[in-house]
Amino acid sequence: MTLTRTQATQIIEREGMKHRAIAQRAGIHRVTLSRWLNGHAELKPENLQAVSSVLARYEIN
Repeated sequence: MTLTRTQATQIIEREGMKHRAIAQRAGIHRVTLSRWLNGHAELKPENLQAVSSVLARYEIN
C-alpha cells in the first residue's frame, strides 16, 4: 500500500522520525522527500513505493 503525503507526515511527526533517515532508507535524496512532504513536488511512483515501504511498519491513524 502506498501512503498519502498526509499519512506519511502524520507517521513521521508522531514517531519523531528524521527526514534524512527515512530518505536514506528509501534510497532517495532528503530534499526530494522534504519537497514532497511540503507539497512542492511529486514523487516518482517507485520513490513513493520506497517511502511507503520504509513507513509501512507504523500504524496509520
